[in-house]
Amino acid sequence: MEELISVIVPIYNVAPYLKTCVNSILGQTYKNIEVILVDDGSTDGSAKICDDFKQNDGRVKVIHQKNGGLTVTRRAGANLAQGEYIGFVDGDDWIERDMYQVLFHYIDSEKTDIVTSRGYREYEWGRGGQILGDTVASGRYEISEEKDYILSCVFPGIYGKKEYMNGAVWNKLFRASIIREVLNGVGDNVHGFMDDTVCIVGSIIKSKSIYVSRDVLYHHREREGAFTHSKNPRGLLQVNYGYLALKKMIENSVYKEKLLPALCEYVSHSFFDAYNNFFETDQCAIPGYLFRSKRIPEGSSVLIYGAGKVGKSYWRQLKAEGRYRLMGFVDKNADKAVDLEEVYRIDQVRRLKFDFVVVAVKDEAIVEEIRSDLVKNEVNLEKIIWEQPLSIIEYFRLPM
Repeated sequence: MEELISVIVPIYNVAPYLKTCVNSILGQTYKNIEVILVDDGSTDGSAKICDDFKQNDGRVKVIHQKNGGLTVTRRAGANLAQGEYIGFVDGDDWIERDMYQVLFHYIDSEKTDIVTSRGYREYEWGRGGQILGDTVASGRYEISEEKDYILSCVFPGIYGKKEYMNGAVWNKLFRASIIREVLNGVGDNVHGFMDDTVCIVGSIIKSKSIYVSRDVLYHHREREGAFTHSKNPRGLLQVNYGYLALKKMIENSVYKEKLLPALCEYVSHSFFDAYNNFFETDQCAIPGYLFRSKRIPEGSSVLIYGAGKVGKSYWRQLKAEGRYRLMGFVDKNADKAVDLEEVYRIDQVRRLKFDFVVVAVKDEAIVEEIRSDLVKNEVNLEKIIWEQPLSIIEYFRLPM
């Protein structure tokens, strides 16, 4: 039997992308579906697009409300939903045709409360290919005081943690009663930083089991106007609201002793992120990732492979410490890194003079590919250094 699935789409000024998003949901191979479009006070024509979909397809419901933020929007959709299960799709993203067919198969066959999947990160400015998802092994996990492995992975592994649950709501399918209870239990001020984490952690601690799949079913669009690429002066306050909401949930659960220490460490990292997000430039930023290696002698000339978040963090740290002579960045997308001065393509490395290349990536799985590319461009393998990026807390825990 195919249970009704309610798909909630939070919408705020995403008119150029909204039709692609909604059509990808209405075109699902899983037919017993309703789509709830929640217009959160859009001013760009998104509201009319919502109404047009409602007029043309009886499966579509529309809510228009004044702007209240993501938690308010999700809650409104969840309270209107009639489905036994609820999924979320951001209004500027899109999904594979069989996403909910696949997710419901796991719900039905594994008798679980939540199923999670993976997705593609789609860069609007041209880069792409990265897969987002959980790093825990696929399979069914029971959640209890005795079987608490998944609880140790419940907070997103932003800083080098090898096993973690992906912190997004969009790659999951929830039992409606659980996610609805979570959303109705948090305040309207849980918005921006940590709103997804509140939903994920709250739902997991209220569930009996979760199924982790490796299916890549979602397309998450990264665009410059989105929240994650905008400076947010209220970020520190938003982290505080998220922390208080999570603390209340955890203290009211049987997992208090297990999760409160993990919450404190996660929130510490989140405060660093929010602090850095406040500034328009990197000059005042705290490095999100730190590098330590005993294999590079002081005074060595160093290139940093990777001009992304990890690489920029390493650059700030190593420049401040002054132990090495920094020669610049190497990046496959050097032409896109317009905010940096010295960025070289990988084919330019062979004509540069340096002692070591520090590979600045989180994912160990792609390090071997990077090493191979560098060797093909005449870099001695012994000069290529990779260490697992450390958080600022991990860095200062280790002996110097």
